Amino acid sequence: DVRNMRQIDTVIQNGRVLDRTLHSSLNVPLYGHNTGQRNTINDGKWVRAVKRELGTIGGAQAPNPDASPQPAIEAISPTMITQGSAPTYLTLTGFNFTAGSRVYVGDTSVPYTWVSPTELQVLLDRNVLSRAGRFAIVVKNPQPVATLKWGDGTSNVAHLIVKFR
Repeated sequence: DVRNMRQIDTVIQNGRVLDRTLHSSLNVPLYGHNTGQRNTINDGKWVRAVKRELGTIGGAQAPNPDASPQPAIEAISPTMITQGSAPTYLTLTGFNFTAGSRVYVGDTSVPYTWVSPTELQVLLDRNVLSRAGRFAIVVKNPQPVATLKWGDGTSNVAHLIVKFR
């Protein structure tokens, strides 16, 4: 009976009493390396600083990939999908997305539709959604990046949670 786990007083492994207190180094697979880290977007301060200095790009045309600006992700939707779901579209919003941008889930490039310099529609197929976990999402613009002081053309990291079925 799993409820008996609440009654454990001491854990002994290989003759040693184990410390059962919560540690800041605890790795929670769905939420990151820190139990308090549940944000889906990393480096919010960096994104705001880039946006403040470079501004956002408006209009219906993609920026010229030959002068790629530094991309940034401000939000993703949805932030959580159930493992084994049918292919699903994920909306990335941010700025400086170009016609030559690439979207990566982990180390895998995934198909997407360019909607505007501030929005991409990413198709997550069954292969991506087959495993539960927390997956890093980044947008990479082609070299050369016009604003190297802000980065190498790789956006900040957004996180998608694929929850257990």
